[in-house]
Amino acid sequence: MSLPSLLSLGESHGVSVSLVVMLVKVTLILIAALGITLAMQRASAGARHLVWLVTLGALMLIPALCTALRAQCQRQRCDAGREPASR
Repeated sequence: MSLPSLLSLGESHGVSVSLVVMLVKVTLILIAALGITLAMQRASAGARHLVWLVTLGALMLIPALCTALRAQCQRQRCDAGREPASR
């Protein structure tokens, strides 16, 4: 399945595109954490646990950051669309 077909499938079932994008972001972060911990096989268990702790913290921040950044971008587009006040 290609990404466009997944996006159209999501739209037809009422799932928003941003949810699919967020799922891709989460998957990439988890894959990166798995790669890091596999590379740290000889490191202490505490160091590997720290990687997973940071990963889980990042996963919890994704929805909040996506919402905040989307609102910021919309504000900037609105400000750019306005004409500067004449003096």
